[in-house]
Amino acid sequence: MSNSYPYADFSKMFEPVQKLVELNVAKFDQAVASQTAASKSFIEQAEAQIKSATEIQSYDALVAFMKEQTEVAKTNMEQLIAESKTATEEVVAYSQEVQKILSESVDAAKPVAPAKESTSKKVA
Repeated sequence: MSNSYPYADFSKMFEPVQKLVELNVAKFDQAVASQTAASKSFIEQAEAQIKSATEIQSYDALVAFMKEQTEVAKTNMEQLIAESKTATEEVVAYSQEVQKILSESVDAAKPVAPAKESTSKKVA
């Protein structure tokens, strides 16, 4: 009896899932490292600001400290904007990579025509 039903190559079925898992782990590790670095930087900056604030002993020192804080805030805002731009670019790249993997998985799961059985009969 001839099997005329198309079939999918299930041996490749889990390759896209594995690629997605690897991509997600890499992106998660990257995000954690980035957030860890940002947190460390924020803590160091806060400690330096507290130390500077505790050393204020005059009106002039207070005015200088406040001017410095304005510059710190400006720098922080510029850094936040740059990091947001980078994050947006990374999200777009991630989305494109996921779409590529999903497209590949759809292509891999397309039904394949079965091999045709030989119609020749064995000669006895």
